[in-house]
Amino acid sequence: MKVQVKVLMNADEINEAKSKNAYYAKLREENKMIKHSKERKLVPNDVEIPEQKIKLSDVLLDSKDIVRARVNEIGMISIVHLGQEQQIVYSKEIWEQLEKRFSEN
Repeated sequence: MKVQVKVLMNADEINEAKSKNAYYAKLREENKMIKHSKERKLVPNDVEIPEQKIKLSDVLLDSKDIVRARVNEIGMISIVHLGQEQQIVYSKEIWEQLEKRFSEN
């Protein structure tokens, strides 16, 4: 069965920006505890978190290895494939294939 998954192409950049901002917030909190301004550290402004760049990627799955499927709250199909939960892009055709696969049992 051919399905599509969403791949976050710039996850490393986003995580790095979030990490920097968390570090800066920690430094700001530490500065609040310091009474003398000479001992305070200069903290840069938060960095801008990049917008997510999402790409669709094709994946081939053996439908016999899927043990559970449901349409989740965000409109994706949530499946358990070989013991791992995954989300695939919803399409009517894929959902019908899954319904057929589960009705065979």
